Amino acid sequence: MKRFVLSVVLAAECLVAAAPAAPPPVKPGRPRCAVERVVIISVDGLRPDCLLLASASVMRRLIMEGAYTLWARTTANATTLPSHASMLTGVAPERHGIDGTRDLSLLQPAFPAAPTVMELAAAADYTTAMVAGKASFTIFNRPGTITFVSRPEAKTAADAGVAALSHGRDDARSRHIPWVIDGPGVKRGYDLSRVPNLQVNTEDSAATACWLLGLAPTEKLDGRAVTAAFAAAD
Repeated sequence: MKRFVLSVVLAAECLVAAAPAAPPPVKPGRPRCAVERVVIISVDGLRPDCLLLASASVMRRLIMEGAYTLWARTTANATTLPSHASMLTGVAPERHGIDGTRDLSLLQPAFPAAPTVMELAAAADYTTAMVAGKASFTIFNRPGTITFVSRPEAKTAADAGVAALSHGRDDARSRHIPWVIDGPGVKRGYDLSRVPNLQVNTEDSAATACWLLGLAPTEKLDGRAVTAAFAAAD
């Protein structure tokens, strides 16, 4: 069960109010003015080879309109919580502590040891939201950090895996993932696998979101912003 098999960062144009009734919260400086919000979408269990065989019209349009790689990597333990925690914190499992070796309680969730991008955004007066298909994602909802949350209350049935009917550590069928980014300033139809020495990893999703929103991580990230996906700033 590969997690964070697709990370799509979407951004919307800045809106300028003619005469706001009250000054909006002060946001940190952003490297791309036109990028005002970021959405990260993860599709569970989507292998790159399966994506190539599917019609997937929306994903194909995002690929054609944005930058992408079908050779990004998720965590070695490619299961739901460890990989999603790395995707949202920007650090490896040994640092965020969600390693998949223990059963996490829903009554007393064990939050990641590193802050998620939602926590950093909330601290910078951004509105945050999480829509999840699994109750276990409560571990990302540290109190006071996510404005809107939608997720099941009860544990759902297990998914089918992506390496046959299971998944394995450092299995290429589990670790290789498609990664797509689209929005203002993103290069159109740009294959990131052509960039020399660039290996996109799941931790890069949080790092890229922080960069776009002007957030300053409270600790060093293992991921790096995928700035190669963007055209030179005006």
